[in-house]
Parts: sequence; structure tokens; C-alpha cells
Amino acid sequence: MHLTANEDTRQVMTDNSARYYGVELNDDTLLPRKGARTGSLRHGEWLSTSG
Repeated sequence: MHLTANEDTRQVMTDNSARYYGVELNDDTLLPRKGARTGSLRHGEWLSTSG
């Protein structure tokens, strides 16, 4: 989404075994836990306000 919003035509390739700071992630690793406070700003809105 970010590449498209910035008219970047590079192809994105995924790697299911890639690590994040040395840790292998699963489907819920980077999700907020129960009781987390979340904001109302959506990704598309954030992209339109960032430079």
C-alpha cells in the first residue's frame, strides 16, 4: 500500500521465514493484546498526511 501511494513500482516479494530483529514471527506476534488502546487514524489517512 505504501509503495503504491508513493508511485513506487518496485515488486514486493514475501518470505515466510524472514525474521524480525532475529525473531521468527507468527500470525499474531505484532498484534495488540487484549485491553490495548487504539487510535482512530487509518493507514490511508496517515499516508496522506505524511511527507
